[in-house]
Amino acid sequence: MNNRRNILKSAIGMKLIIILIAITVTPITLLGLISYQKSQDIMIKRFQVTTEQTILEVNRGIDKYFGKFDEELNILAGNVDFKELHINPQNEPYLISLLKGFKENNSDITSIYYGTSNKSMYMWPQEELGKEFDPTVRPWYTEALKNKGNIVITKFYKDAKTNKSTVTIARTVEYNGEIVGVIAMDIDMNKLAEQLSNIKIGKEGYVFIVDKDGIALTHPDKNQIGKDTATKMSYWKDVSTNDKGFDEYIYNGQKKYNVFITNKESGWKIFGAIQQGELKKDIDIIKNTIIIFASIAGIISILIAILLSRWISSNLIILGNAFKKAAAGDLTSRISNKSKDEFAQLAGGFNSMIGEISMLISKLKESSSIIEKVSESIITSSGQTSQVINEVATAIDGVAVGAMTQSKDIENAVHEIENLGIEIHSIVEVTQKMEEVSKNTKNISNEGVGILEVLMDKSNNVRKTTLQVSDIVTDMSNYISKIQVITKTINSIAEQTNLLALNAAIEAARAGESGRGFAVVADEVRKLAEQSSNSTEEIKVLIEDISLITKTAVESIQGATSIVNEQNKAAKDTKNIFNNIITTVQELTDRVDVMDSLINRTNKSKDEIIGTMQSISAISEESASSTEQVSASTEEITAVMGEFNGYANNLNELSLKFKNDINRFIVSERKI
Repeated sequence: MNNRRNILKSAIGMKLIIILIAITVTPITLLGLISYQKSQDIMIKRFQVTTEQTILEVNRGIDKYFGKFDEELNILAGNVDFKELHINPQNEPYLISLLKGFKENNSDITSIYYGTSNKSMYMWPQEELGKEFDPTVRPWYTEALKNKGNIVITKFYKDAKTNKSTVTIARTVEYNGEIVGVIAMDIDMNKLAEQLSNIKIGKEGYVFIVDKDGIALTHPDKNQIGKDTATKMSYWKDVSTNDKGFDEYIYNGQKKYNVFITNKESGWKIFGAIQQGELKKDIDIIKNTIIIFASIAGIISILIAILLSRWISSNLIILGNAFKKAAAGDLTSRISNKSKDEFAQLAGGFNSMIGEISMLISKLKESSSIIEKVSESIITSSGQTSQVINEVATAIDGVAVGAMTQSKDIENAVHEIENLGIEIHSIVEVTQKMEEVSKNTKNISNEGVGILEVLMDKSNNVRKTTLQVSDIVTDMSNYISKIQVITKTINSIAEQTNLLALNAAIEAARAGESGRGFAVVADEVRKLAEQSSNSTEEIKVLIEDISLITKTAVESIQGATSIVNEQNKAAKDTKNIFNNIITTVQELTDRVDVMDSLINRTNKSKDEIIGTMQSISAISEESASSTEQVSASTEEITAVMGEFNGYANNLNELSLKFKNDINRFIVSERKI
């Protein structure tokens, strides 16, 4: 009984149980996990397909729902009472009647109205909007203008009067290709929301709609209507950039799946959503079945492992007892097994092994004596070798120290030469900059000389012009003198004429009536003489002013001529200075070129020295490294020889112990 309990508690028994459980349960578990995952994928795929079909039906229903409003708007937009209202205002009663008829025939329409391009507004039910109301700036009007001839649906909003969820459908009205107004309907979305709330996805799933800005138009949770909750969900990025798709998200702490499509006319997003838990109910049945099968397989595996381990352990106990005797030094035991399985092969192998070991032990007894003698010889030789190696190590250490010192000196020299090279490079750069500056200075000086030559030419021209002006002014002064003479003559003539006119007037007075005509002529001549005298006085004053100005101009021109002469002399002196600068710069450039050539040669020699020093440094470092390696190897050999000497001593001790251990084995044969 105890043996059976030991068998159950044995390591081989537990290993067999574990192996069999692993062999049976692992495939079942893996198959179950794969099946579970596959089933989950299938369920999700089926949800996607069925939900997409459902929301496609919803989409078609929405198209159909708004299609009737589209038809009504198109009918009204084509009606002559609307198109020609701006021409025939008498059409207004018919227009109002049409609006009323369409409103009363469809309870989903909360209001229908027509805004014209001249800012008039017609609607049913009628209400007072005020004189300042302008329909052309309303969103429904402006959006319709952007989509001429097409139906537009505005953003969702709460009606100010009814507080109902509302959207507006609008269309332009054209006359001869020109927009004359926009007709629109306000649609109550509550009825559509109620219809959609009755649609279920699975048992607890639902359908909801948001506009292109994420505002909820319909939702089972009425508190969400009119809110942009969708834009804050993880799926919104996918929804806002794609027309259809599938997403996972968390809402109110629950993991959910949704499928969405886009209504082409309105841009609304139609969603079908379901909780993950509802999909997992069917999958959990598969999971539970897998767990049950795995448990049953595990129990069966344990029972089979217990029975199998009993049979195996009984044979292993026989083998174990035989090995224990052999381990104790008794090599006379043999195992008898009449079966034809692997245990019989193990018994035969054990018997053969014990026989071979017995023969080996006999030979080892002979070899132990030889090992003892060899170990003593090794101890003697290793002591002598260690002494020689120590002497070699001391010599190599001295060489290594010298090599390291040389390597450091060369390294310092290379460093200093590299610093010199950097300085030479800096000098090269400065020299090049000096050469550039010299060339620029030479060019600038040449330009300065050219400019001075132009300046001298201009100064000569100014001097010539000034002389010409001076001659002209002198001539004008002479002419003025002549004019003064003429003016004096005219003034004298005027005085004589005045005197003659006076005499004529006296004679005319003496003549009486017969001389009255002559007196008139004499008076006119006197007046002309006075005017001539006055004019000559004015001319005299002007000529005196001109004469004064002319003198001033002559003096200024003479001063300007002197300045121009001095300027011309200064320009010549400056030109000579620039020519001296050019000559000096040319000499500087030549010397810089010579310096640059010398520095380049020095720089090249420096590079060759650095290369040579670096090669020497590398060789010195390699030599020092090799010396260190040799020194280290010598130290290692010394250490190894020390260890070898220790091993030789240990070998001697072990050979003695080995001899004693071998003597305890019994090699005569007996069966068990």
